[in-house]
Amino acid sequence: MTDQEEFFRGERGNEGMLVTRLDDADELYFGYWRCGSALNKPSLWMRLKMCYRALFGGNYYNDEIALHEKKALRLANWINDAVEINKMRRTREELQSAVRIREDCPESEYGDQ
Repeated sequence: MTDQEEFFRGERGNEGMLVTRLDDADELYFGYWRCGSALNKPSLWMRLKMCYRALFGGNYYNDEIALHEKKALRLANWINDAVEINKMRRTREELQSAVRIREDCPESEYGDQ
């Protein structure tokens, strides 16, 4: 059994996402991480809910999601489409910034503009 894990750190460096693929399961597991979350202490109600989930449900994480292969593929396609749209937008902006409007200028004595 060779489970695969990949950690993606956010651009600001204080959050990340852990993607886990288990060999014997069809799901992908996504865990979201944030550094400094200990500063934001959960409320008493949230702590009680986490304890209840750990005791009776076996899962006390509220920052985890599991996706089947079809939904994971849909997510991957959506991300790829978003990246392509951003690339096209940046390319269009770069092309537009390189265009200069032709200015009217008087003809010279040699007959050219």
